[in-house]
Amino acid sequence: MENLARCEYDAEADKKVKEELLTAGIPILELGVMDREVKTRYIGILNGFVFQRAWCYWVVKGNMPLQYAKILYEKHSDLMIRANGDCSNPHPERSSCNKDFDKLCQPYIEKYQKHEISGEELNRIGKELEAQGEQVIRMYHVDTQPGLCRLSEMIRKNHIVTEFVNGVM
Repeated sequence: MENLARCEYDAEADKKVKEELLTAGIPILELGVMDREVKTRYIGILNGFVFQRAWCYWVVKGNMPLQYAKILYEKHSDLMIRANGDCSNPHPERSSCNKDFDKLCQPYIEKYQKHEISGEELNRIGKELEAQGEQVIRMYHVDTQPGLCRLSEMIRKNHIVTEFVNGVM
């Protein structure tokens, strides 16, 4: 993908962002010009997944169930749909996490902050919680237009819906 990072707003880069979303069949939300790496007015939102253009790739945030992440990887790893943005593009099982990890950890974080449990105990509990429950990939970096198209197609065809993920914007 073309590097669309700019110091100032560029209408041509903005147009390219919109075109890439349209090509992938991703509904577009127009905002004001965002002060990000790519100064654009557009993001994509598909079934709760948020698509934001970065330097020369797309950042996609949302909880992708591991079963679908595996299919994407096994059939389309050459399209550089990178789980959690890992530049080495490893199998998604290596970076999946418990869908409810943040919610499950909160009571233990509060105990740690009150000095009721140690940092070592918090880490041990976190590792246990991470390994259980529904496993998801929370974020992707997508380096190619065909990859963006395959990811959006996977979401649409399988009716994958995600909840808002903290820190999306």
